[in-house]
Amino acid sequence: MIKLILKKILKYIRRLFFKKIIVNSDFEIIKIGIKNIDCLAGYYDLSPFSQCGRYLIFLGIDKKSNKSEAEVLCFDIKNPNKKPESFGKTDAWSWQLGARLRWGENDKTLCYNVLKNNKPFYIIKDFKTKKKLNQIPSSVYDIDKSYRKILTLNFKTLYDNRPGYGFECDDSSKGITLYDLNTKKKKLIYTLKEAKRKLPSEFKNSYDHYFNHLSWSMNGNSFIFFHIWKKDKKKFNQVLNYNLEKNSISEVSKLNEIASHYTWVSNSELILTISVKGKINYFLVNLLSKTRKVLNSFPKNLDGHPSQNPKDKNLFVTDSYPDIFDEQSVFIVNIRNNCYKRITKFYTPEKFFGVNKCDLHPRWSKDGKMICCDSTAFGKREIFIIKNIKSNN
Repeated sequence: MIKLILKKILKYIRRLFFKKIIVNSDFEIIKIGIKNIDCLAGYYDLSPFSQCGRYLIFLGIDKKSNKSEAEVLCFDIKNPNKKPESFGKTDAWSWQLGARLRWGENDKTLCYNVLKNNKPFYIIKDFKTKKKLNQIPSSVYDIDKSYRKILTLNFKTLYDNRPGYGFECDDSSKGITLYDLNTKKKKLIYTLKEAKRKLPSEFKNSYDHYFNHLSWSMNGNSFIFFHIWKKDKKKFNQVLNYNLEKNSISEVSKLNEIASHYTWVSNSELILTISVKGKINYFLVNLLSKTRKVLNSFPKNLDGHPSQNPKDKNLFVTDSYPDIFDEQSVFIVNIRNNCYKRITKFYTPEKFFGVNKCDLHPRWSKDGKMICCDSTAFGKREIFIIKNIKSNN
């Protein structure tokens, strides 16, 4: 209560004596905005940039429409005044995860979730002709780098337990499903019932169990996922690693802590943001040795969405949630030099919170020279491309 009152006082002081800064950056920024349309690039684990760096794919949601559909759009970075091209529409999307829209192999295709008679499917379209090449009888959460193995979960269960992440659909699946694009075989590999059964007896009366954040390792031999549940109205979670070769599951985070965000840095290592006794740190976790260490080069006690630069493995981008001045920041982190630098700040209107929140979700371009963010700085969702990022920034 005291913190809330203090926050309101500080905001009032700021409005009296300080000019509100909408966007503050030392870099060139391109804004992707369409009148009466909310623009959304989706979750930070999928880069919307094409391999060549010319195009950026995103969703457009008509603010005036009563329909729940989103339009799949493509922005030409070289011709920013050109109207974004449409590739179709989808009802299978959410404010946080989008439609799991992604580029296919070598930028030849676009892939995203859709609904057909309220059942989830995943369609693959030719980028040049916009022709539908394939329709998979399943939703998709993540695809491995070979573009063969698909992971998914029940997006309806996710929607019911974590509004803003899943979507309404007719789905009776009970857990995590693996789909092979070559053989077209689908297999339920881990259920919520199994996950609940493996918890200690202290969680016997837990409820509202669900999975989220499925993510393939770089070589596709394993994947991590979050198991989330409640007990006595308190939320718990645990990050687990599923090894497909050994058909085994191992713990990545502990039951007395809360993990939130992640990024792979090798086949067996990932960075996790974890809250331990109310203090948040970025940890480098080794899945083989089952060890971890705090990365002091990242901002202290600030949760964020980290991603590794595709070209410079010592360079990361991460962000922050709105502070007491309603500002969100983008940071470049250099783990070699053990330092970080704020490169951009965005104002966040108070109305964007809860299910309607808009995280920055910074994502690298494939050449590591651009970063894009979702932001509501100007009162609606838009996408901002920060250009000319260098290793020494």
